Amino acid sequence: MKHAIVIIALIALTACNKQPVTNNYVCDNAPAKLDIISNKQAKLSFYDHDYILNHEVSASGSKYINQEVLFWSKGEQAMLIINGKKYQCSSN
Repeated sequence: MKHAIVIIALIALTACNKQPVTNNYVCDNAPAKLDIISNKQAKLSFYDHDYILNHEVSASGSKYINQEVLFWSKGEQAMLIINGKKYQCSSN
């Protein structure tokens, strides 16, 4: 029984230490970085601003949003909209 508790604790610690996955893009000639923090959140870095975005279910691709930003990607292409301004992006 003690071994099972130790194994469960190690699995829980491993899940907590999961590193973010980073995806780099170029959006209309400007670099953008999307760090996937968890299956529910991501951090977008673009033009010296960081935005915390929430994952939203999408029919295809990956979609992250907050009140001012929408980031949607599929394959190597992505679309970024910040306060109504649209950027075309591609991964690099």
